[in-house]
Amino acid sequence: MDYLFTTSAHTIIPMGAFGSTEYNELVSSLSFFGLEKLDSSIYLALLEFGPCTMSELATKLDVDRGRIYRAIEKLDRLGIVNISNTKVTRCEALSPEKAFQKLLDEKQRHVIKLRNLLGKVTNDLEVISRPQESPKTPNFSIIEGRSNIYSRIGKLIHEAKNDVYIVTTIDDFLRMLQTAIPEKIKIARNNNITIKILLDSENIDSRKLPTSFNTYHIHVGNLPSKSRIIIEKEKQVMMSGVIKNTPILDEDSESILHSNSYEMTSNMFSLCEQMWKQSTLLAITKK
Repeated sequence: MDYLFTTSAHTIIPMGAFGSTEYNELVSSLSFFGLEKLDSSIYLALLEFGPCTMSELATKLDVDRGRIYRAIEKLDRLGIVNISNTKVTRCEALSPEKAFQKLLDEKQRHVIKLRNLLGKVTNDLEVISRPQESPKTPNFSIIEGRSNIYSRIGKLIHEAKNDVYIVTTIDDFLRMLQTAIPEKIKIARNNNITIKILLDSENIDSRKLPTSFNTYHIHVGNLPSKSRIIIEKEKQVMMSGVIKNTPILDEDSESILHSNSYEMTSNMFSLCEQMWKQSTLLAITKK
């Protein structure tokens, strides 16, 4: 709809409060009701000067008439101005009490609608959302002393939630059997945790091994080094260099790296899986 505006006096009326500090504060306050600066300026001008035509508003506010037209349409939709449909169309501001009560009522209806939608939206979002673990800074530590190493291996097996690989030499595994590790393996298996033991095939004479080895589900294969790897899938890994062949449990010169680095754990677990596939089951028969 177009507006035709005429005015009986083309002189600019002194602004009074319009343009003052109080005016600027009012414009800022009205923004909380969804009014932009031009919207507020038009409403305040109509309150101060009374009903005006489009041309009068454009002149008083020194704003392009097209912008005035669009702002008046918005104020009309919000219900805070009246537009007369007489021969000369004029805009009139509703009283502040009526105008902003309308705006407040509309916002309250909007809040009620949001509250009614909240439950449905929340449920819909929960369906499509996926829990994500917050990234953790990987920890690295060095464990020294053979007895301390075996103690930490036993703890890893006992607390494991995922599959575990034990990759080592036959001599190292025989020493483990003298610790609490066999009992930890038994507990883990009772908790449905798979413990896979992979031993280096060098120096293994199955004829000299006890038949109790069959209970451990041991594989043998050609390992790339005479080192030790104990790893829990996606959780943690323990790795050491070449293992000394000394039979004592209190070998203080041995050390092992322990880490919960996801990248390191994933890579080493993949390596253990490949070695496991290329290995064979160790079967001990009664003599």
